[in-house]
Amino acid sequence: MSLHFPFQMLLDEIEAISRITRGFMAPSAVGVFAQLKANLESIRASKSTAVAPWAIRESYPLQTGESLGQYEPGDGGSHVVVAELTCLWEVACVPDRKHGNRAPTYLSLEGIASTRVRLFDVDTDPRRELAMWRMEVGDNASPGCHFHVQILGEPSHQVFPHSLPVPRFPSIIVTPMAVLEFVLAELFQDNWRQRAAQESADMLRWKPIQQKRWRDLLAWHQICMRDAIGSPWTSFKTKKPSPELFTSS
Repeated sequence: MSLHFPFQMLLDEIEAISRITRGFMAPSAVGVFAQLKANLESIRASKSTAVAPWAIRESYPLQTGESLGQYEPGDGGSHVVVAELTCLWEVACVPDRKHGNRAPTYLSLEGIASTRVRLFDVDTDPRRELAMWRMEVGDNASPGCHFHVQILGEPSHQVFPHSLPVPRFPSIIVTPMAVLEFVLAELFQDNWRQRAAQESADMLRWKPIQQKRWRDLLAWHQICMRDAIGSPWTSFKTKKPSPELFTSS
């Protein structure tokens, strides 16, 4: 069955991280955050159980500011790097059986749930792509861990060609906005650590959302290990969470 997420939790994530990340993002990010939020609100307002895309398009990516070697402690890196984040989640509204006229509380993942990160060296002309990976949530047929990372190149002649979808590294980073924080913590080692330690109103909104999701995920990991048959790793690789993993109180 499909994994469920609370609409309001995802909306709160966007609003909180859009303010927490000020000063770390390109000017265009304001519009991308607003569009992503509006897209999700439109899906909720439709009340439709038909599959719809919730996405940040490649033509209008969420872009960070420039990391002037700040991906190394002490700003010791040799590249000037920006990250571009895009995503596609295929989702549908979960009907509210008790209150059919109300806006739905939850969405369900019904297909692709992928967030792509691309790193570019902007100190070259033209800019040069340095790295790319996808952080994904699998479906019931996914052959890797349900929550995983893939390194997939686009051209077939490159290392990690798109035709070879392995390795699938296990992950505990789930939503697009959580992926954004992961990227910023990598690109701006010292400065982001200082920002993330501030107990601002927006951080106090962001923090409990992430804490709950981490608790839910880690508790599920423990259950998987407890119930493992044979090799713990191979057993875990086949496990699928219940739809209510992130919606239980």
